[in-house]
Amino acid sequence: MEVERIVYQLKSIINLFGDDPNNLFSIHRLVTRSSQKGVGEGQWWGPSFASDIAAEHINEMHVFGTRGYVAKFGQIITSSIDKLVYDTEDKFNPCIIFVPCRLGPEKPDPSNKELVKEIFEIPQCMGMLGGEPNLAHYFHTLMGDELYFLDPHNTQQAVNMKKEWSTKTYFCNNLMHMPYEKLDPSVSIIFLVKNENDYTSFKQCFEGKKYAKLFSLKTEADEEKVNYDDFLSIDSDFELSMEEL
Repeated sequence: MEVERIVYQLKSIINLFGDDPNNLFSIHRLVTRSSQKGVGEGQWWGPSFASDIAAEHINEMHVFGTRGYVAKFGQIITSSIDKLVYDTEDKFNPCIIFVPCRLGPEKPDPSNKELVKEIFEIPQCMGMLGGEPNLAHYFHTLMGDELYFLDPHNTQQAVNMKKEWSTKTYFCNNLMHMPYEKLDPSVSIIFLVKNENDYTSFKQCFEGKKYAKLFSLKTEADEEKVNYDDFLSIDSDFELSMEEL
């Protein structure tokens, strides 16, 4: 019975992403949302833009009561998260926190590798959106100099979830990895806080200035201290040449 329960829960989650416009997190719905922002089918989504689309969709769907938050200007603002996670009855709702940032100006800074490795070990960390130039991956582990990832470009025939189907083809049989130095520096680190204890633990991890090179945790936004040049260096998905500056 335990195995049947796990399979049922797994299918319920996979079903959200089914290849059908009626499924809540189908690619059809996400592309429709991005098209409303001027990025149509077949166009590149950088980590920052993908985070915005995902969080916006999560906040509209409220599946499992989950909320979505995107850190802007390299600042995780706890007061903004508080407004999302606590409802009118002061009940805590789970929250997925996206933190777009850059690991270097053109290539990932070698000195940031250990920071990323430590962030991956934080219990609330779910991984990192990023990839090689124009090739998106979902990174789940940094071991030594190698980043291990899932590749969304590995496709299969659309599954008809209205009929009987198996979860087996949704798992990988091999470990894919790439060197840290080949990573595109524009990434989005993702965290999940499930409850108040999780949230407290998450905040404690970032109370100091250890990760300040990448992002910071603040109670309120320092909007008056932010300038556009800082914003580009932190979480822009797009590279600018010297001629464009």
